[in-house]
Amino acid sequence: GGSENCFDIFASGHAEISDLVSAKDGEGRQRVAELFNICGGADSLAISRNADAFLGDGVVFVPAQSNDPSCTDRICNIEHLCASLVAAKEITGSNVEALAAIAKVQRNGRDNIDNDTCVEVDWEQTIAYLSSDEAMEEGTRSWLWQTCTEFGFYQTCEVDSECPYGKGHHKLSMDLEICARAFGVEMDSVWRSVEQSNEQYGGWSIDSSRILFVN
Repeated sequence: GGSENCFDIFASGHAEISDLVSAKDGEGRQRVAELFNICGGADSLAISRNADAFLGDGVVFVPAQSNDPSCTDRICNIEHLCASLVAAKEITGSNVEALAAIAKVQRNGRDNIDNDTCVEVDWEQTIAYLSSDEAMEEGTRSWLWQTCTEFGFYQTCEVDSECPYGKGHHKLSMDLEICARAFGVEMDSVWRSVEQSNEQYGGWSIDSSRILFVN
C-alpha cells in the first residue's frame, strides 16, 4: 500500500528532523518540540539518548507488522497512512510538518485532536519501564529477554543503512544498553548467546526440511 512519494516524504522528513535536532543553536530543537508537542520541550531533545529514542524508530507509528488491509480508520495500515501523509504534505508543503500532522492524529485521535497530548521522550523512563512489572505483564519484557539471551534480532537504523527513520539514532548500543540495565545481561553474553543460537538452528541456512513457519 505504499508508494515512492510516500517513502520520500517519510525518509526526507526524518532526515530534516534529525538535522534540526542536531543543530547547535537550539532553534531546530525548539521547532521540533513545538511541532510534535514534546513533554519538556527542547530541553528534553537536547539529551542525546532522548533524541535517539524519539527519532530512531520513527516519529510516527507505521503498522508494518500487521498492515491490516481490511481496517477502516484513515491511518490504520500503510495504504491509509501513506494517503494521509501525502495529503498532509500537499497541504503544508513541508515533510516535517506532514509527519507532525500524522503524529498528532495518532496520539490524540481525530475526535480529540484539539486536546493535544504531549509526547514523553525520556530514555531513563523507558529503561525504568522495561525494568518494571508492567512491562512483564504486557509481554514486552519477555520478548526483550529473549533478544538478550537467545536471538539478538535488533532492528537498528544505522547511518549507512537504507532505514527511512532518523539514521544514526537507533544504534546497536541502545539495545545492548537495555540488556545490561534492564536484565543485567552484558554485551559479551549477548554475543555468545546469539552465536550459540545460530549454531544450534543454522542461522540463515536452517539445516532441516519440512518446516512450516506460521504468522
